[in-house]
Amino acid sequence: SDKSEGAGLGLAVAKDRRGALFRHDELLQYGPVMTAAADAVIAKWRKAAPGSIHSLSKDMMHAAFHVISNTMLHAHVLAEAVNAA
Repeated sequence: SDKSEGAGLGLAVAKDRRGALFRHDELLQYGPVMTAAADAVIAKWRKAAPGSIHSLSKDMMHAAFHVISNTMLHAHVLAEAVNAA
């Protein structure tokens, strides 16, 4: 398969979204979501018993998923719409 096919799809998606995913003003809004995700991980660690072992990669994966789903994928908008229905 031609490597340019994947790039074309990415460009089509970005063009369709008018580049909104990476606009400066949108990126500035990601900070609070990233902070909330990091705070949630830290809170989880603090609640754990002393000496507990944590899977850093798993916790960071969950934090990253939270950030991606609530920024680029706009899952929070979908959740609000479902809750309002």
